[in-house]
Amino acid sequence: LYMPSLWQGRFRQLRVIGDKSGGQTAIVYSKSSKKACKTYKELVDTANIPIHIIHVVRNPYDMVATDMLYRNAYIHGRKRNATIHHPYRNNEQLQKSIRILYSFASAVWGMVENCHLENILEIHHADHVKYPKDTVQQICDFLDVECSQTYLQECDDKTYKQLSKTRELVVWNLKASG
Repeated sequence: LYMPSLWQGRFRQLRVIGDKSGGQTAIVYSKSSKKACKTYKELVDTANIPIHIIHVVRNPYDMVATDMLYRNAYIHGRKRNATIHHPYRNNEQLQKSIRILYSFASAVWGMVENCHLENILEIHHADHVKYPKDTVQQICDFLDVECSQTYLQECDDKTYKQLSKTRELVVWNLKASG
């Protein structure tokens, strides 16, 4: 877990690499589950070390709302300007975002089951915001990586102290749209 203000040390053997691309992984799997499972198996065989997967779970309402707001910004070329007092309202986009996020979630769990993934740690985003030291320690333990109290404190200092509740920035109106 990279922290810019801390010395990263020297190494002889690479022990941990990572990427934050859960959405892209879900898209790849949903397009071709056989290819995704084959790619995972090739990674395991090539690395010749155990692969550990950290799955961060976020409130699904926030995920849907964030998707809606990003798509609105992309389509209309503007920043997310919704507020609690002026929430974003678009029933068609709401339904589309729900379908997209449901397909992502289904793809992730399909990949876990069908590709026989092992070594998976599930972290809840809300727990990380509330108890960052505990969740970072849990991740380090899972990865079998030592972390100092300084490192844990640095992670705590860099973690947002409140959850982003984008679910409060959209209107949840699920009337059928034909």
